[in-house]
Amino acid sequence: PDTRLQLAKDAVLDRLEHRNDQASAIPRRELAKVLYGSDSVFAREPVVKNVQEMSTADLRSYYEKWERPDNAVLGICGDFDTNHMIELVNKVFGDWAPASGQPETPYAVPNSPVPEQRPSTIYLVDKPGAVQASVAMGQLGTLLDDPDIHALDALNGMLNGFGGRLFNEVRSREGLAYSVSGAFSPGLDHPGTFVVGAETQSPAQLIAAVKRVLNETRTAELPESELNQAKEKALNSFVFNFSNSSSQLNRIIAYALFDIPQEYLFDYRNGLVATSTLDVLGASQRHLQPEDLQIVVVGDAKSVEPKLKDLLGIPVQRLDVGK
Repeated sequence: PDTRLQLAKDAVLDRLEHRNDQASAIPRRELAKVLYGSDSVFAREPVVKNVQEMSTADLRSYYEKWERPDNAVLGICGDFDTNHMIELVNKVFGDWAPASGQPETPYAVPNSPVPEQRPSTIYLVDKPGAVQASVAMGQLGTLLDDPDIHALDALNGMLNGFGGRLFNEVRSREGLAYSVSGAFSPGLDHPGTFVVGAETQSPAQLIAAVKRVLNETRTAELPESELNQAKEKALNSFVFNFSNSSSQLNRIIAYALFDIPQEYLFDYRNGLVATSTLDVLGASQRHLQPEDLQIVVVGDAKSVEPKLKDLLGIPVQRLDVGK
């Protein structure tokens, strides 16, 4: 009904109106636009005008185009007789067919080409009076089926958490941020990202410290003790992949949709166990480019811009994110 659609539209419009209220929510959102392009399906946001003009006819058209049996995977878990459940599914969904007027085969899922990456730039969003700056710095990453995925995940563990290199250097030694983290997040059907995020009163110094830490992972093998600690954290959390039926079912469905072998999770575990410090070094050298990172800083421009320009030698560009 139109009334329910209007409620949903109002909720989206309200979210858009307040999207910049929290400075910490801005950097990662805008960094995605820088890396993928503002019009990319992996970064774009709803447009107020489009939301306002959306009708129930638009929703119906969307449903008829995309909701079809040959473009779906059904998963069911619970305590039931399998043969009886198959009969019930066939009874309920057996005559489900694409809507009238739709092609015989599903439409291709929208995708966006990855744009050519630009030289490292600091995009500065002015928040007058802000006491702290919110920072996100990153680059495009890789895919889940990359042979380096195990080494990159080990690197994630070596960078993060208590005892991690980012934590030790940026927080403990230099006191530049209470919390800092950075990780590769691989994509399923498009390159994922590597992003470091933090909040700080000294964004220029923080950016320089993060880049030093990242460059260290590219220049020499990291200690075996750090790798073992990262592996232990990952392997100890492995059991949580099976903590409840719902999460297992969701994983099975996702693997089926993206043609990922169902045994992938166990192959991943074995690959992580076999990862060496030399593997981590090679993966870091192939995938991590600290000097090419794109950086978004949200803070009081009057306070932070001079040091960003003077200390880092990276072009600074003002970024308008609206109200």
